[in-house]
Amino acid sequence: MIDPVKAPEDIGPLCLVTGGAGFFGRVLVRRLLDEGYRVRVLDLAAHPDLDPRAQLLQGDLRDPALVARAVQGVGTVFHGASLIYLSGVASAATRKRVIDVNIGGTQNIIDACRASFVKRLVYTSSNNVVFDREIVNGDETEAYATNYFDLYTETKIGSEKRVLHAGKTGDLHTCALRPGGIWGPSGGGVMIDTVLDQIAKGNFVARIGQGSLADNTHVDNLAEGHLLAARALREKPELVSGQAYFITDDEPMDPVDWFGPLVEALGYRLPQRRIPAWLMYGVAYGMEWSHRLGGPKPMVTRIEVLKVTRSHSFRIDKAREHLGYEPRIKSREGLLGCVDYARQYLAARGALSSQTSPR
Repeated sequence: MIDPVKAPEDIGPLCLVTGGAGFFGRVLVRRLLDEGYRVRVLDLAAHPDLDPRAQLLQGDLRDPALVARAVQGVGTVFHGASLIYLSGVASAATRKRVIDVNIGGTQNIIDACRASFVKRLVYTSSNNVVFDREIVNGDETEAYATNYFDLYTETKIGSEKRVLHAGKTGDLHTCALRPGGIWGPSGGGVMIDTVLDQIAKGNFVARIGQGSLADNTHVDNLAEGHLLAARALREKPELVSGQAYFITDDEPMDPVDWFGPLVEALGYRLPQRRIPAWLMYGVAYGMEWSHRLGGPKPMVTRIEVLKVTRSHSFRIDKAREHLGYEPRIKSREGLLGCVDYARQYLAARGALSSQTSPR
């Protein structure tokens, strides 16, 4: 464990990461520890890959007393915990649970930060918060979405609004980071694992729609953005507090073509057949309702169809100017860095192509 006397004081010495046992959270935790900070993690469950140097506090964001204990003595809170529910069709109980965790839990974090005089809060948001229409080369002036296709987007908007409002109305300095699809070379990442699962099942055979432009964000680039944001909140809160920032790899491209370097390195080819977007949207809506009525979890939801068929790309000029952010890892380099993980994933499912083995 790091000596607290030697831990940096600028945004620490102690930082809290909510959702720190998750896919991105584990990367951020490790980055903070490597920078010399002490790190406390608040999450529902442990994870075998969570850095053992971190202090794990297990519990629910809906518990105000637990959240209050988690923020005690903390210099900066990195709030990334949320329920990812990608269907817009949900029972009253499910809807209440997602809202209570994502919006209510965020309010608990804000209240606890204020009560304990925490100085900085960096919120992990999503570019979904403005995604109900086609946007190409957009920026932070885009209005919030008003037509929701899933509970995740709806509750991310509610949470982000609370975080940014708090940063404009008191001594707690806040900002929100809006990544695209988060990806990287380890298990638990939705983007990479979803495609590998489709390859393993033999379902990676067709595209949906005619293509679009979308942004992605490597986990290391996102972790860098979080540290830069926390430091900017300390050094220039009058500029940064209450602001949102798109954080991407700055390489908008077609969501399927983006996977090319990884798929080809594994000995497969990108699909060329196309399924009409309207058809898959209808199928997805049916699957959402089927699940709502007791059927299996949808194989695809409306928001997932829209994310690969409707362009949504954003400039990162504001993050560059305010935070000094510059993506260090680009798609080809990063995807080739995922090959070893991908081979292990496919091998475990008996789907390793003969061309995927190292020569």
